[in-house]
Amino acid sequence: MTKTIVALSVLTLAGCASFTPTKERFEGYKIYDIKAEVSSSITMKLSNSLKEAMQENADNVKFENNLPPATLPDDVGRFELVNPFENAKGFAALAGASMRVPTCKDAVIQATSNDNFAGAENTTFFTCLMPYKEGYKMNVYY
Repeated sequence: MTKTIVALSVLTLAGCASFTPTKERFEGYKIYDIKAEVSSSITMKLSNSLKEAMQENADNVKFENNLPPATLPDDVGRFELVNPFENAKGFAALAGASMRVPTCKDAVIQATSNDNFAGAENTTFFTCLMPYKEGYKMNVYY
């Protein structure tokens, strides 16, 4: 009898836990190496394609077009995650204590989009395109 009561209690608690609202955060990234001549016309084509794809698939998009570095590097790394409140004081420091945002050094394109879709609410995608001597590296962070 005691074993039955314990088993029912465990099942009841497990059933209640399945109804508990839970928020979970996942991070991921993908890097694409695009071998192409680095030129303003290729950059514009890539920019337009990326913008069109993001506008079709997101609730909102923020897009920045920047100048390429004066001298193209031999290779580029990936995005870096930085805390924008790292040097803040007071409430701003507390509010952003665990906040990290991606940034790409010398990116010609940086885009951020938010989307809400079934099974994943408030998904943010950050994409940047960084030129180097042999082409572009496109970093996608979500």
